[in-house]
Amino acid sequence: MLTLKPEQVLFSQGEPITGLFLIISGSFSLTFPGGEYTLSGGDVLGICELSGSTHFMTAQALENTSLLPCAVTDFASLKSFLAENTDYCSIFSRSAFRQIGCLFRYYEATEEKSNLLSAHPDVAAALVGNVCKDTLSLLSSLKKMDEVMLLLPEDIPLPGEAEEEEAAAPVVVQKPVFQPADTTSLMPQLKNSLDIILTYVKAEPEFAGAFRTLITDYRLLPDRNSEEPAAKKIRQDITSMYFELYKSCFLRASKSKFIPLPVSMFLYFGYVDEGLAGPENAEFLAHLAKYLGSTPHTNVYTFYDWLLAILHGEKEPSRNEFDMDYTDYIHRQKVTGAITAEEELVLMKDNLAKVDYEFANMFPVVTKITFGRIASFCPVFSDHNLLKKPGSAFVTADFISRSLTQLESVDYSLFYREYTYSNMDANIPKEFFHNRVLPDFILVPGIGMRSIMWQEIEGKRRSTPARFIMPIFYLDDAYTSILHLSAEYRWEMCKRVQGARWNDLSDRSLTSEYFDYIQFYRKNHDLSQDAKESIKTGLRKVRGSFKEMFIRDYISYVLFESAGSPRLTKPARSILFTYCPFSKEIRDRLNTNPIYKEMLDRLEIKQAQKLHKYDLLVKRVENAGKPLPEELVEEGRYLNM
Repeated sequence: MLTLKPEQVLFSQGEPITGLFLIISGSFSLTFPGGEYTLSGGDVLGICELSGSTHFMTAQALENTSLLPCAVTDFASLKSFLAENTDYCSIFSRSAFRQIGCLFRYYEATEEKSNLLSAHPDVAAALVGNVCKDTLSLLSSLKKMDEVMLLLPEDIPLPGEAEEEEAAAPVVVQKPVFQPADTTSLMPQLKNSLDIILTYVKAEPEFAGAFRTLITDYRLLPDRNSEEPAAKKIRQDITSMYFELYKSCFLRASKSKFIPLPVSMFLYFGYVDEGLAGPENAEFLAHLAKYLGSTPHTNVYTFYDWLLAILHGEKEPSRNEFDMDYTDYIHRQKVTGAITAEEELVLMKDNLAKVDYEFANMFPVVTKITFGRIASFCPVFSDHNLLKKPGSAFVTADFISRSLTQLESVDYSLFYREYTYSNMDANIPKEFFHNRVLPDFILVPGIGMRSIMWQEIEGKRRSTPARFIMPIFYLDDAYTSILHLSAEYRWEMCKRVQGARWNDLSDRSLTSEYFDYIQFYRKNHDLSQDAKESIKTGLRKVRGSFKEMFIRDYISYVLFESAGSPRLTKPARSILFTYCPFSKEIRDRLNTNPIYKEMLDRLEIKQAQKLHKYDLLVKRVENAGKPLPEELVEEGRYLNM
């Protein structure tokens, strides 16, 4: 980690390029002949200068800053770095395009001046000097970045494209920066945090001494992400002891009326030491822990709250990595003779055993996956992993709620499940209705770059919520992540409903039609040769995964197609519109668009038929002199969406 003070220069124009620098905290001013712009946490210094061996720009710190040096000096080393650290691709690409956008704005302004003065070269030379030449040289170097662009995600618009799309762009939920209401200093309560945590759980002296030593050694490492054997051994040993300590803390806290603040921070965030987290971050986490402890939310759980829900019998344990839930696991134990039938009955009702199952099977796996960089994984909260301010990275329940609302404003049936309804008193023998089942979000302790759609239902009951898992501090774009999770949920839920026939075209469904579309795209006469090449390239990028191809198309469908900006092939658009129709507001807006007209007309006919059947059902209930059941009223609302 490299730290700079305000006004300190990191590199100057003309100096040789020695590497790239990822800004962890603070901000920089970058100046070059013709202009300047500012970069902050999450941006990469030097990313736009790799076409040469020297810097075009001067980078000066505007405040106290922390940087993560990256051993990248040219395109070849950048390729190698991104290939080994794939989770940095999105961070590097977003920063590169932000900077390219800034540079192109200066380029356009300089070009305009050049055109105005082209008839008077003497005046131009006097007024502009070498500024135009240097700026054009800088921008022309960016054209050599094609090799790097091939490594970046396809859904990031190139400079100039964003402006063309702007008029049609949908509303995207921005994650606000969380600021605690109370700013009273809590640092006195955090002194010797690790000792407080270890004392709270009454850790054995040998365990406590070993864990203290490991945390100290980890904090003092020059590079906590180092691949050196000694550094890897420290991280592995911390990881092993961390999960044991977390379980002890939870079991003690679940029975306590008073929980020390550092213990709450450990349970919520994986925090263990004020020095490892950094004083500023530790202060923020303390206020955040107090906020979380007083603000419960439906469908959004910290991992600590999730374990409490299991312990109190409100939730069932999650499936393990082999897709086996708790009931199946206990039954298999009985079948194999590991337990008796009587023990099976006891364990089925033992909530503490269910908590143990969650600890053993789900917690270690998802903590590592959500972190995003398995090679340097360490579960304790460390400031070197926090690539942006904690308030910007923190995932709030309100943000999740607004994100789901925005998604449902496009794909209104996303979280609706079909179920069988019967009410003989109201003269309804049997009908298929729909109810809304929002997913449960579980925010695991720590900092990360990935999220997981862990399961689409609970056990085998289709009326139960899905489970989406995110790190409580998320470093990438959280709205896009939730959109990705929702796309995966769409696919997996359809597979669950269809069972073994999920890809059987004789039983038409979202998955069977999309599977057929991708499997036989070469023979599809509705696809141009360019479209077929695009599908071929896409399949290669996702290693032949039909589900990942669907997720890419679904994201384009929600973000762009819903705004009237065509991105999909005709067959893909038709499949998605059939099984994931737009809301009525969007359908009305697209009604004059010839691309969607035929599909919209077909849908309106189907909707009219369903509404006619619904009206007949309502009249039947009213003629029987019965009040309309709430389920029937809710179905009417669903049909009019």
